[in-house]
Amino acid sequence: MKVTKVTKVIFLFIMLVGVNLLALTETYYFDNPQIDKEGEYQIVTFENTAIIGNVSEPSIPYRGVKLLLPQVEEITGITINKGERITIPGSFTLKPIQRKVPFSMDKDVVFAEPNPEIYQQDNIYPEENYANVTTQYLSGYSIGFLAITPIEYNPVKKELSYYKSITVNVQTGYSKNAADAQKFLIDKKEVREHLEKLVDNPNMIATYQLPENRDDYYDYLIVTKNAHIDKFQGLADFYNVRGIKTIVVSYEYILDNYTGLDNPDKLRNYFVDKYPEYGMTYVLLAGDDDEIQHRGLYANPGYGYEDYDIPADIYFAGLDGNWNEDGDNKWGEIGEGDLVTELYIGRLCFNNDTEIDNFLNKVYMYSETPVADELKSALFLGELLWSDPTWGGDYMDELIGTCSTHGYTTTGVPPLIWTIEKLYDRDIGEWSKYDLYPLLTQGYQLVNHLGHSYVDYNMRMYNPDITNANIGNNGTNHNFFIDYTQGCYCGSFDNRDDSGNYMCDCFAEKLTTIENGAVAAIMNSRYGWGQHSSTDGPNQYYHRQFVDAIFGEDIYKLGHINQDSKEDVIPFLSNEGVMYWCYYEINIFGDPALDVWTDNAQNMVVSHNPTLFIGQTQFQVNCNVDGALVTLSIDNEIIGREYVSGGTATVNIFNPPTALGQATVCVTAHNYLPYKQIIDVIPNEGPYVVCSAHQIDDSAGNNNGLVDFGEDIGLSLEMSNVGIQNADNVDVTIPSADQYVVITDNTENYGTILAENSVTITNGFAFTVSDDVPDFHNILFNVQAVSDTFVWESHFSVICHRPAISFDSYDIDDSVGGNGNGLLEPGEGADIIITFENSGSGQADNVDIILSTVDPYLTVTQGNANIPLFAGETSENFTFHIEVSILCPDSYSAQALWNISANNNYSEQGVFNIRIGGFFDDIESGEGEWTHAGNG
Repeated sequence: MKVTKVTKVIFLFIMLVGVNLLALTETYYFDNPQIDKEGEYQIVTFENTAIIGNVSEPSIPYRGVKLLLPQVEEITGITINKGERITIPGSFTLKPIQRKVPFSMDKDVVFAEPNPEIYQQDNIYPEENYANVTTQYLSGYSIGFLAITPIEYNPVKKELSYYKSITVNVQTGYSKNAADAQKFLIDKKEVREHLEKLVDNPNMIATYQLPENRDDYYDYLIVTKNAHIDKFQGLADFYNVRGIKTIVVSYEYILDNYTGLDNPDKLRNYFVDKYPEYGMTYVLLAGDDDEIQHRGLYANPGYGYEDYDIPADIYFAGLDGNWNEDGDNKWGEIGEGDLVTELYIGRLCFNNDTEIDNFLNKVYMYSETPVADELKSALFLGELLWSDPTWGGDYMDELIGTCSTHGYTTTGVPPLIWTIEKLYDRDIGEWSKYDLYPLLTQGYQLVNHLGHSYVDYNMRMYNPDITNANIGNNGTNHNFFIDYTQGCYCGSFDNRDDSGNYMCDCFAEKLTTIENGAVAAIMNSRYGWGQHSSTDGPNQYYHRQFVDAIFGEDIYKLGHINQDSKEDVIPFLSNEGVMYWCYYEINIFGDPALDVWTDNAQNMVVSHNPTLFIGQTQFQVNCNVDGALVTLSIDNEIIGREYVSGGTATVNIFNPPTALGQATVCVTAHNYLPYKQIIDVIPNEGPYVVCSAHQIDDSAGNNNGLVDFGEDIGLSLEMSNVGIQNADNVDVTIPSADQYVVITDNTENYGTILAENSVTITNGFAFTVSDDVPDFHNILFNVQAVSDTFVWESHFSVICHRPAISFDSYDIDDSVGGNGNGLLEPGEGADIIITFENSGSGQADNVDIILSTVDPYLTVTQGNANIPLFAGETSENFTFHIEVSILCPDSYSAQALWNISANNNYSEQGVFNIRIGGFFDDIESGEGEWTHAGNG
């Protein structure tokens, strides 16, 4: 959020009872008050203010203040200097603050009348121009939070005035808590970036004395049980190659080696112990609540909604203190929580390996192979919240574009350059899940929702509705989405409902672990909260700040986005427990290191040396994207990384290679597809020959430039000498590849290959692909090059393609032999147009299709069709003619058989039912009697 301010740091070293006190001064300016009339009341706001206070108190706007304090100090006092006082003409009765309620509460809410102890006092209100003073700590940095108001209000005289400027003088002094926080002080880019986004005076960052910079910190720590370590090592490898140093840790190891009051305490103690050593930024808790137990935090919004057990993973992320200073059964009481977290945290809930695989695949595809031109898209879903009426659509509209409703300004999804779709009860009446399925299938990247929810219910879907059939975005046809909802209990990952009973897995778990659907979800573990006849709801504040973090503050990592949305609220966390409730309950179901796309994906232009020498200590990469991260890795271990500046990154290799092999060059940048290239690690002397390129020739087959089933392939290999001396008398051999390939020509002599030169022999090799090779089968070829004195090994691979033709649907054309109503009836003749789908990637050539039947009431009078080519991933229509006996019963189902054959011994066959006469439906309960078989 923007604010006009003048920053002045005044170091006043005053010797007072032996303590050095330091005063910080910050000035904030206020102008153009906005007065909104609501019946007999008024509401006053300024830019970037929010209304805070207790129910029935006057609505007073406050501006949040977030100041970095001197090292090892906390706030000891506040003084306010006021600027020019402006009296606003008129008579004012400020509207009393109204009660916030759970979205699930269906009772009428009585209007909160003005508190007579305030409204009947002939005094200035509020007494002080500041509130909510607290000191929090981020990785050893002391941060002071408070809220200030320029308003002075006399409720009896109905006078309203404001000060055009407020100067905040913050007195600080030594603090044991601040001293204890120094153990978390590290010199790391991510911490500095966090501070720069957070505080009003980032110039103070340079005043901190930091420990020596290290290049061996971890970035990401994944905690899971022993049984799942191998699965999540794949995620660690994925991020290591991308330059995010990641480690997987056994939950059982932590419990066996750390003490604590219970398992959550042990896990948090592990993070507290390891943070100074590891310096990790992201943590993924890879386990459901029955595997990695939650810490239940306490909040009391009043009116009987007190809860001692709000599942809140933020407990593990904030490492200062212990969240329970008085040792009672109320964890996270006001003043006990560490609200500015060292870690960005997420959780994955799952039941089996398949669900893990689904989640990981979605992370990989969303990050590296999105549908590039569909990323700038968002879906907004709003329901009727209360019948007064209060519309979820009104809440959702505040997430689009710039919004200054209720005083504070947030920047949401840009409406002019993003594709935005709305589904609101307010606009079209009550929508259903059937209206939603096609929209989710379209893969709008950001899905935002407000409506009634429960443990197993959200967006008008129940858990059994969350299927790949209903939600069809598979990451290839359309993108996976990130879902944020304000609904109640749909993120209750301990499976507790509002009655204290325990039921099925929560909605968030289901949505994030099917093959399709959401790559991540941000959902509430308990009630979501709003306000009748207003959009000034508690959860709405967090939701608006979430989208503002992305589009207003340029924060792109999912964990940081969610945490920023909370930290923006800290100055407004008064004694009103509902804001703490929301702070705790909003959890990420997914990968906290996920980079959220904010533009359609682009390609980078990258160049570098094609090899790396043994012992090499620097490697230069040229790239057209400044700020891109270049990473060198070997066997998924980072050996060097550097950011691009001025079009170049010179990577200092802190762990130079010591043996022959291969290294990976990876370049990543926000809104760019990653660049990945395998390079050879070679000796720093002598020749070194590798296969640097290959070209296939399928002119003996269908000549489409692909390796298809059953084809004879010519193969041209480019052999490059990347060494520093000539390679003499080089023989190249490709041994037998795999069970689906027969090598028919495996050897060629390349003669002498000069240093830093290449030689290609056109169609020097040949192989035949078997008829039954699976679609997308990857054939790995080993290439052996032998000279008079050296032997070199290298590799390349090709992908095989195969069709997969199946029956899809049919239509009836009875315009000639029938009554033209498009239905097949007794006594009619008709054309039947059958749609077949080739879902494989390979084409079928010279395709023959035969339609037949043995049904006594159906005759196929023209049952042959042929096309020369059936391309992969397409559909084709084929027309046949059939006759129905006049004796055929009405409402009859006749069975037809189809048989397909094509070149290279390809065949498929199956049966389907043809409706005759009156309406019936055999599809609702499943696939009816459709069957399909073949040799593929």
